[in-house]
Amino acid sequence: MPEETPSKHDFTQVVEIAQIQLSHLNNGAHFQFMKNVSDRLATDTKIKENAVGQAAIKALTEALTAEDKYLVLSQKSLLTDDIIKADKERDTLFAGYRTAVKGFLNMPVADLAKQAHQLWQHLVDYAIDPKMQLERETGLITNLCADLAGEYATQVQALGLKPYVDALKTANERVEALLVQRTADNSTKVIGALAAARRTSDDAIRNLIKVVNALAILGKPADYAAFIDFMNTLIKRYKEQAMTTTSSKANAEKHKAEYETRVKPQLASFEEQQGLENDSLSFTGKTKGTAAKRLFELSVKGQKAADGKPKTIWVGVNKDGTLFLVEEKNPKVNEKANEKPKAGGGTTEQPNFGIKHKNQP
Repeated sequence: MPEETPSKHDFTQVVEIAQIQLSHLNNGAHFQFMKNVSDRLATDTKIKENAVGQAAIKALTEALTAEDKYLVLSQKSLLTDDIIKADKERDTLFAGYRTAVKGFLNMPVADLAKQAHQLWQHLVDYAIDPKMQLERETGLITNLCADLAGEYATQVQALGLKPYVDALKTANERVEALLVQRTADNSTKVIGALAAARRTSDDAIRNLIKVVNALAILGKPADYAAFIDFMNTLIKRYKEQAMTTTSSKANAEKHKAEYETRVKPQLASFEEQQGLENDSLSFTGKTKGTAAKRLFELSVKGQKAADGKPKTIWVGVNKDGTLFLVEEKNPKVNEKANEKPKAGGGTTEQPNFGIKHKNQP
């Protein structure tokens, strides 16, 4: 049988490795993608038989080693052991202060209970979450401690909470100093080195893809089909699961921050207004509308919708800062609302939008 020559190939029928925009991957996902490819190449024999293929594999391996090195250094630099320890100590003190205030809420001494309620509302207004971004938490606790040393000094002194406040202030200042120090160290250089290493890895993987595609076109496609199939499956998975646009992330963070400042501080009073238990409502992350007219979706703890899914409601924010329940658009309800009252009088029952009140069976 005569040997097949390249001129007899139908190049249009050869399956090639697809393209991927690696710049859309975060640092961790980028490294893992490269490692997945490198690990697969270690078991491939056909690409290694070609000198150009060997060179492409060698370049990718060296690039991956450098990227791994700077990825570890960047993570160490951006969140040092000292910062982790100081943040943990601060969070423990904040949790202790919060627990202490909550413990005084049911004091049999009316005056002390009243002052505890004032401090508790102060905590609710700040809505500090130890899991939030470090700089943001630090700024909020700085302001919180300033309030406790000034406007709320009487309440703090009456409840004997000054040692907690002083210790929290000191711990917060320690975190702040470490964050400033981190900014001034060589973290910027490390991050720059990681970015350069990523670009080298990108060049290496692009070159490898071109080499394998060329080998498949000019040689025997079947020899490279398994690797090409692996790569296309991997690329498809990363595109679907690991790639998120910067704009979508930014919007999600923006809406969460808006919820924290506009909605969360009002949840307790809104829950009481709706006849719900405390902490029954939580933000799902979904919003609609813009600016002042933005609406927020809340999940109702322990309640299910008609379809069996967790019950959710939409709320908006009034000009005075209070929350209002958004009426669900239900054609059947609207039709009934347009019916004329039946003889015999009576009042029209207001819908409760499917929310079960705390005293409702």
